[in-house]
Amino acid sequence: MVHITVSSPDLPGTVPRQFTCDGGNKVPRVQWTSVSAREWALEMVDPDAPGGNFAHWVVYGIPATATSIGPQLPAGALEGKNGRGQSGYTGPCPPAGPAHHYHFVVSALDAALGLSAGVSRAELDARLSGHVIATGELVATYQRSG
Repeated sequence: MVHITVSSPDLPGTVPRQFTCDGGNKVPRVQWTSVSAREWALEMVDPDAPGGNFAHWVVYGIPATATSIGPQLPAGALEGKNGRGQSGYTGPCPPAGPAHHYHFVVSALDAALGLSAGVSRAELDARLSGHVIATGELVATYQRSG
């Protein structure tokens, strides 16, 4: 599988407060290197959440020509349900304690998935199966003090 580089001018290794529940839940910018894709998908997941793998952001239908997202979605991109059951971005909001790791995973797809808005991460992952031709990941941390 081809590797793509995922980066963000807003996430310098840690998630700044303004992109979290403590500071307004602003949507960070995420960018990636381009490959020949029919569509892109992005998932932001916290594997350190008490229930494991909490989805903070699920985006799909990102046009093949896009190489970035945020704070607005590219035309045609759709948001799925986050771990709170709402469509859109929900920023890091871990319990006090050790830092949590937030994985921004970008996938290049060989087909348009044709999904409607509001699907769950599980539904997206099921449709991604067999269609991912390249992937990359950016990990940033956030920690709340007690």
